[in-house]
Amino acid sequence: AQQRKVATTVAHQAELERTSAMLQELDVIGKAKKRDIRKSRHYFEAKEKSDKLRQEALTAVQTIEAQLSRAKRSYAEALALLNVISEEVHSKRQDRRREPDDGTA
Repeated sequence: AQQRKVATTVAHQAELERTSAMLQELDVIGKAKKRDIRKSRHYFEAKEKSDKLRQEALTAVQTIEAQLSRAKRSYAEALALLNVISEEVHSKRQDRRREPDDGTA
């Protein structure tokens, strides 16, 4: 049991040292790249703004496409009704022309 405790302690110490070394390396890299990070920040902010505007434009286009589709459907229905009315008027005119003239006019 004592040997396992010592082995665990040694493994823990080795892991602690490795982690500590990595954190120090990360800190050094962070300090070295701080200027680069600061300089590139505006790019990411601009990209986020651009993505938001693109999404808003896409939503607007989809809304307009839906409205256009509804308007086309309404137009087609109105055109069909006008065609029916036109046919009825044309039919009535032909019927009046076919009626025999009784000479009372």
